[in-house]
Amino acid sequence: MTLERKLRVAALVYLLGLALHNADHFRRGLDATTLHVLWSGNVTTVIGVIGVVLVLTGHRYAPEAAVAFGLPIGLGVTAVHYLPDWFGPFSDSFPAQDMSWVSWAVVAVEVAGALAVGVYGLRILAVRNREQVGARLAHQ
Repeated sequence: MTLERKLRVAALVYLLGLALHNADHFRRGLDATTLHVLWSGNVTTVIGVIGVVLVLTGHRYAPEAAVAFGLPIGLGVTAVHYLPDWFGPFSDSFPAQDMSWVSWAVVAVEVAGALAVGVYGLRILAVRNREQVGARLAHQ
C-alpha cells in the first residue's frame, strides 16, 4: 500500500472517530463540557474536515495539511480528554469523571486517526524531500 493510500485510510479513520466523538458529546449533553472545550472542538472539527477533504481529493498540499492538522489535533484531544483535569476550562478529563467505555473508545479512534494522518503526512514529505535532493544531486 502506498503512503498516499495509507494517508487516505488514516484520514477516514480520523473522520470516523471525529463523527463518533461529536455524537458522543451530543449523547452526553452539550452542557457536559465547558464552552472552551465546546468551541475549541468546533474549531478543530472545521480544520480537521478541511484537512480530510484535501487528503481525500489528493490535493498537492495534502501532506502539509495532514501534518498541520493531524498532529496538533491528536495531541490536543489527548490533552483535553485523557489527561487529568489540569488544563482548566479546556479540560474534559475522562480520568476525573466516570466516563463510559464508549467515550474512551471513540476518542481513541479519533486520536489514533489524527496522529496517523500526521505521521503519514510527515513520511510523504520526507520521501518528497529525498527525491528532490536526489534529483538535484543527479543534475550537478
